Amino acid sequence: MATEISSNRSPVMYDRRGRVYQPTVGPKLRIILFSIFFLFAVLGANSVYLMSLKALNWYTGHEHGNQFYLYMFLLHLGFGLLLIVPFTVFMAFHLKVALGRPNRRAVQLGFGLMIASIILLATGVVMVFQRQLFSTTSLTGQIVYWLHVVAPLAVIAFYVLHRRAGPRIQWGWAKLWGAAALAIVGVFGYMHFVDPRQWGVKGAGEEYFFPSSARTIGPNNETAFIPAYALMNDQYCLRCHQDAYAGWFHSAHHFSSFNNLAYRQSILDMRKALDAEARQVAEERGLDLTSEEFKQLRARKVQATRWCAGCHDPVPFFSGAFDDDRFFEDLEIRLPTDGSKWQDPSILTQPTAHAGLTCTSCHAITHVNSLTGNADYTIQEPPAYPFQYSDNWLLQQVNEYLVKAKPDLHKRSMLKSFHRTSEFCQVCHKVALPEPVNSYKWTRGQNHYDSWHNSGASGFAARSFHHPAQAKSCAECHMPDIDSQDFGTRNGKLRNHLFLGANTALPALRKSLGEKTYLPPIGDEDDVIRLHQQFMADKKMRVDLFGLRDRGEVDGSLTVLADPLPELQPGQTYLLETIVRNLGVGHEFTQGTLDSNEVWLHVKVHGGGILLGESGAIDEHGYGDPWAHYLNALILDRKGRRIDRRNAKDIFVPLFNHQVPPSGSQVVHYRLQVPPEQREPITIELALKYRKFDRLYQDFFMDRRQQPLASALAAQGATNPLLGAIGWVSAQGPLGPELPISTLASDRVVLNVAGGSRAEPAQRTLPPLWQRWNDYGVGLLLQGDEGADKGLLMQAEAAFKEVVRLQPAEYLADAHLNLARVYLKEGRLAEAAAALDAARSVQPGYFKTAWLRGELNRQNGKLDEAIADFRTVLETRVPEKRFDFSKDREIRRQLADTLYLKAQRAPDGSPEQEAVLQEAIREFGEVLRIDPEDRQSHFMLDKCYRLLGDESKADHHLAQYKIYQVDNSARDQSLRLFRQAHPWADHSAQAVVIYDLHRTQQRPMGKPAGEETRATAERLQAP
Repeated sequence: MATEISSNRSPVMYDRRGRVYQPTVGPKLRIILFSIFFLFAVLGANSVYLMSLKALNWYTGHEHGNQFYLYMFLLHLGFGLLLIVPFTVFMAFHLKVALGRPNRRAVQLGFGLMIASIILLATGVVMVFQRQLFSTTSLTGQIVYWLHVVAPLAVIAFYVLHRRAGPRIQWGWAKLWGAAALAIVGVFGYMHFVDPRQWGVKGAGEEYFFPSSARTIGPNNETAFIPAYALMNDQYCLRCHQDAYAGWFHSAHHFSSFNNLAYRQSILDMRKALDAEARQVAEERGLDLTSEEFKQLRARKVQATRWCAGCHDPVPFFSGAFDDDRFFEDLEIRLPTDGSKWQDPSILTQPTAHAGLTCTSCHAITHVNSLTGNADYTIQEPPAYPFQYSDNWLLQQVNEYLVKAKPDLHKRSMLKSFHRTSEFCQVCHKVALPEPVNSYKWTRGQNHYDSWHNSGASGFAARSFHHPAQAKSCAECHMPDIDSQDFGTRNGKLRNHLFLGANTALPALRKSLGEKTYLPPIGDEDDVIRLHQQFMADKKMRVDLFGLRDRGEVDGSLTVLADPLPELQPGQTYLLETIVRNLGVGHEFTQGTLDSNEVWLHVKVHGGGILLGESGAIDEHGYGDPWAHYLNALILDRKGRRIDRRNAKDIFVPLFNHQVPPSGSQVVHYRLQVPPEQREPITIELALKYRKFDRLYQDFFMDRRQQPLASALAAQGATNPLLGAIGWVSAQGPLGPELPISTLASDRVVLNVAGGSRAEPAQRTLPPLWQRWNDYGVGLLLQGDEGADKGLLMQAEAAFKEVVRLQPAEYLADAHLNLARVYLKEGRLAEAAAALDAARSVQPGYFKTAWLRGELNRQNGKLDEAIADFRTVLETRVPEKRFDFSKDREIRRQLADTLYLKAQRAPDGSPEQEAVLQEAIREFGEVLRIDPEDRQSHFMLDKCYRLLGDESKADHHLAQYKIYQVDNSARDQSLRLFRQAHPWADHSAQAVVIYDLHRTQQRPMGKPAGEETRATAERLQAP
């Protein structure tokens, strides 16, 4: 094209054929065109960035999106929609001028350009506003998407051809446009990779959070506070995850913090005790209570409550409110005594205290730091989508669209792979009390994780008495799938965020305080109690009225309570043998807060309308029978006082621990006397009962106690038989709700009495007889030991022989192996070898046989054979059952111990000894990878390294061993003090306990227990 310039006229343009060219784009329209070029350049660069990232994701198989990517996607949407306006205006005016031009080729190519542009914009609009109809996972969605991807290339091609058919293209401007677009791409790429977030690493330093093991991580890997609003964003989650929210709202996780009255009282009590300790130290040192030195001393003391906060109070803890005394002043509790509803002012003044363990508190965790529990995790403020915290409705709609359109970053930041593992759960369900908390030494607390990991339920322990059809993780039991249409579900299934378990007290307390909330599909507080009770009663535990022994002694002849049922003899004394079997709890039953969980056996014996005997009754004031059999632990402090108010910092030693191990059982003995005049049939009822909090703890958190320690009231209480109100609890305090008492399992039998009337036998749902015998044997084996309790091992042997006699096809090999366990425990090695041979003949290649054969070979001094046997077990995998016995810590420790014994046989300092010691060190190291606090492995590593002459490593492991070693001498003093002061506790702590069913007087059925002076006095002596 040529141009002539006249002094009096505007420039004249000519086309390629020399004809005068009249421009179709005037000065004003050119401004619009340049705006289109600008928007298209930015969108082009933006598209290259987005497509490059998509290609990178596809190539690597990993999602690389971040917050910058979201803003780029938002820019793409915004500029794309904005482009519609100038494009429409330009096309309207441009068509009006250009449509009748003689250059038909340019017109035709212009139409092609327009159609390609319309396709580009239309597919973009469709994907923005009709995404649900054109999902990229559908065929139509794929067509729309690829049209949108290809259309820009068609636009560029048509534009070049369109311009070439008309005036010459000014390539200088085109090159400038391309260079600018490439520069923008470079800027976008750089900004994408400056995101400072680091996931999968441990946060730096202790700083604010010690003695909690929790860490935060900031932009430069430094410790940083997390804004409360980022952690309290549950309503944001509710918009897309209604079913998950409903479950979480009613869960114990939600009510883990100061919105839990019981926990709140315990923490306030702990702070008061720590403050008193600080004042006592100040008095001993002669410090002025107004001095800076005392303030620092007190701060160090009360900071021990941080140990609780890492799991219970993440919002105030990580946002920086937890160390403020004013925070706790606002949390002081003053329950009304006139029956009126409690109005908690801290809901308004300290909202972070009522947040609980929020959605973000769990899902924002970026790293599990170790397997030592105690909140040893790293948490980071999650990347927020644009406008996530805006109060503007329109911007919130944009935010919601972005989350649904580009959910990958949300999924990646909120659900990491470790969230599905039990190792994630252990960060808060494995607990130890460190020295800064108890002012003593490291002491083990509750520990669900190791109990599960060391059981058959996990698929890691080969030594279990029973193995499940398939191993399960924590979530597979406690978060079973439910039907849901929430976003993010898989095949219409969602993990139940109610976290089914055993806390029926919290919904009952909330209901009593007028905090009832209905949220489908869970329901309200009554529904929550029902769901928990259904879960607990669903094949988790079993009780069995197994048999009667003559003379009321453990060595009396045994009659099994099976068809035909025996007759009772008037005037005779029997020993009632009962069994509690852990069927489906994958850890010790109950674990958790053993000091306040109330789990007991309730036995009632009645005939002719008269209650002949009872154990485990609840009296009219709600207190349990201290002489009953409890399946929890009675825990003491260092001064021999009961831990009775969840005062965790004082935990020192259990007087007894009656938990039932996974797949294990427990035998409980009751003395039953048949009255000489009895002729009516006798009914025996057995029930396993559960109440989340015992009445003593409830008295504490409902402000009914007048004294700080229940133990101090024993002498006073014994002289006060009436109601127990004076000196025990405040008569003015609110009684509080009757917490649910759940029946987890029950059994009932009706026995005729010789010479009396006949009765139809009770309908019983019993397992096969061999299972009952086996449960009985397992319970006796777990209780028995050499020495005073050797008689229990003899009875266990007899029980397992009965199992062998009954020939259960699916368990015969295990029956022989259980006999071998008894023989090995008693040192009867020849009989153990015979039992192992019998098991091998029934089931060749069985991993349990290899384990016990290894133990037998070790005891016989055949160390190489024992090593081979243990390795056989550790190499066993059963993929269809998800069994992996390489993680069996006990067998691996046995292997390492055997290697150490082998090394001792080699000449000192020889290459052979060094090689075997290195093997032992590797195996002990594997045990420590499973449990870093395994004191026996640290002890043996100290010995191994000393033999190798490596004193530095030996000293390290010796120091670790001393940290985790139990102080038995100090414990004995505490136990002795409590047992001397409490006869019922001394009785329950015996190796073999026989519970008397006739401690209370006979009375008509239906008359409440606890009215006798003696029973009330004994109750008051049961702190």
